Amino acid sequence: MKKEISFAVVLISFLLITVDSSAQEKSTLLNPEQYLFPAFNTGKVGMKNGRELKVNLNYNIVTEKMVFMQKGLIYDMTDFANVDTVTLLDKKFIAAGKGFMEITDKGKYTLLFQHIGKIETPPRPAAYGGTSEVSNSTYINNVKIGNEVYRLQNDPDLVIKREVFYWIKTSDRLENFLNEKQLVKIMPDLKDKIRLFIKQNKIKFDDPQNVIKLINYCNTL
Repeated sequence: MKKEISFAVVLISFLLITVDSSAQEKSTLLNPEQYLFPAFNTGKVGMKNGRELKVNLNYNIVTEKMVFMQKGLIYDMTDFANVDTVTLLDKKFIAAGKGFMEITDKGKYTLLFQHIGKIETPPRPAAYGGTSEVSNSTYINNVKIGNEVYRLQNDPDLVIKREVFYWIKTSDRLENFLNEKQLVKIMPDLKDKIRLFIKQNKIKFDDPQNVIKLINYCNTL
């Protein structure tokens, strides 16, 4: 079961109740494909006023929202204007766009990952052993999106494809890229050095760790 409530509504209870992280048990998910992590884990929510909260967290890659579990119910973190940084396992997230993005070490060029889950479905069976291509909006029209449970329990026809989009944050702008061509367009003054580094280090843009290595290099220039 999933509900959507303002993060501010439960904020007071988080401030008044001390959460013992050792007593928090990892919550097993029936449909983990829609989440970045296979289970909910105790994470830290750093507020802009300096307070730090310990909450049972996960990240929904389909809705791109940080979600938290309280008394067995899953809620969207919707009111995140006062949230500075969310730390969950070895990853850090900041509010960006319509939800959250993972942020790497800050520098002149700060790299962010936008984790996305796209819905895919196999072709619908048709007569005579053939298949019928049906649009996703038609095929999954009984799956509620947003405030309600996104994926039907034990539905084998729904497949969530994971993707990572890259963003570069500077002091005055935030731009996205997926490949070498798009990156050098963002940083034209460094294009020759970037291209040489990519060639010498065999950088692959489908590997986030390779992209981190590349942007770390750009921050040394």
